[in-house]
Amino acid sequence: MARLTILTVKELHTLYGLPQFTDEERDIYFALDPLEKQQLDHLRNITTSVYFILQLGYFKAKKQFFVFNLQEVSDDVVYVLHRYFPDAGKLPAMTISKPTRLAQQAEILQLFDYQMCSQDWKQKLQEKASELVTIYTKPIYVFKELVNFLEYHRVVIPGYTYLQEEVVGKAMTNEQKRLEKVIVEGIPEKQRITLDNLLTAEESLYQLTLLKREPKNFSNQEVKKEIEKRTVLTELYQLATTFLPKLNISNENIKYYASLVSYYTIFNLKRMSREIIHAYLLCFISYRYQTANDNLINTFLYHVNKFISEAKKAAKEKMAQDRLEANKYLTDAGEILNLFTDETIPNETIFEVVKQKAFTILDKEKFPLVSRYLAKGILDETACEWQQYVRFSMKFKLRLRRLFLSIPFESQKIDDPLLQAVAFLKEAFGKNKSLRDYSQKSFPRACIPEKWKKYIYETKTIPWHGKTKNCRMLNIDKYEFLVYKLLKLGLDAGDIFIKDSRNFKSFEEDLISEEQWQQKDTLIKSLNLP
Repeated sequence: MARLTILTVKELHTLYGLPQFTDEERDIYFALDPLEKQQLDHLRNITTSVYFILQLGYFKAKKQFFVFNLQEVSDDVVYVLHRYFPDAGKLPAMTISKPTRLAQQAEILQLFDYQMCSQDWKQKLQEKASELVTIYTKPIYVFKELVNFLEYHRVVIPGYTYLQEEVVGKAMTNEQKRLEKVIVEGIPEKQRITLDNLLTAEESLYQLTLLKREPKNFSNQEVKKEIEKRTVLTELYQLATTFLPKLNISNENIKYYASLVSYYTIFNLKRMSREIIHAYLLCFISYRYQTANDNLINTFLYHVNKFISEAKKAAKEKMAQDRLEANKYLTDAGEILNLFTDETIPNETIFEVVKQKAFTILDKEKFPLVSRYLAKGILDETACEWQQYVRFSMKFKLRLRRLFLSIPFESQKIDDPLLQAVAFLKEAFGKNKSLRDYSQKSFPRACIPEKWKKYIYETKTIPWHGKTKNCRMLNIDKYEFLVYKLLKLGLDAGDIFIKDSRNFKSFEEDLISEEQWQQKDTLIKSLNLP
């Protein structure tokens, strides 16, 4: 087994290397407060005094002790002599005895209320590391958290080799043994054979390779592939959902172990123990299934946002064009109004004649535009935006319906009217029926916001007992996009969620249980917060 390496050479020097101060840093770290000066006054010779100041400054910088002779740190020695012993001659010695060095370290520990890493603290480090590896097994995370743990409790960090091999390395080995034991005791052999097949059967090997691949873009082709991958994972995802809680590992560890399956080749995975690869595969299956849902939702949001953006842009352009046209025909509208005060037109003239004369001044098709402009003074840009969705209807149906059907939307609200509309549309699409085959009364309408009702409904003239009448009717295309838009807004706000997701799950899933909250004092203490 390869030796564990946690820190790079640069990181190792940053943490454990002898400090190399600038002049400004020497002014800070070699400054002495009254208590420190008092300790200095007790020392008998200049070499011991210089060594004490240096040890003290280095400890302030790194909360560690170093073994060095004064020649190695000659620039610091020159600074200390110049600042505290300007009349001193040549130093009689370049080092001090070990007992003297250790005695100085004990004094420095007392000054800073620190302690060395005793056997008791080494045992606590082991226990802390065993706890940390269940949260995130990545070695650098465990190492840094242990360093933070020691700093919080004002304990000097032990040597790198000890932390790397005796603490982090052993904790990771013990965690693997724990996982192996839980796998052996918790998963029936039949289901373990199913996991084995992912690495042995030729067809499954090909599937696993495909499952590792993330979507390249938001195209329909990639959506189809992602839905197929999720379908392949469904049965094994149920196993993972049932079993992973027994592993007692964090979501971050599930993600980390899943990343190892993606990182390693099939050949390298086969070299691991059967139990460990089963644990990794279950994490990968759970993570990949949930990210498949996330990918589908992100694609859904991408397309909804894109259609909204395009509709707003088209509406602005249409409004600008309509304003130009309306202003252009205002003079003609004035001439038409003059017809009503034109004394040359007899009072008994029928209105049809006046209309025809008006149409010679302004084309009949331009009347609605000019009359709306005259009536409101401004044109309704939001109305124009909603009209664009009708124009885009074939496009958004092609892009969004497959996604919409594939995503299991849920709501924080009980009996959410939006989910009633979602269920209605899914049922219709699932039966491959056109929404126009349904009666107007069958569409759930409680989800339609008051502010948008005037845009979703339209007044249409329909036949009625041999005559015609105006009827307020739902525009089916606008209604469909309204549901997509409301889902988008709900997902953004967290009101709409997807249970089997990592980024769009309910906020409540991240809360700890009532049972765990009873231990809140212990939990808070374990965070090592100041």
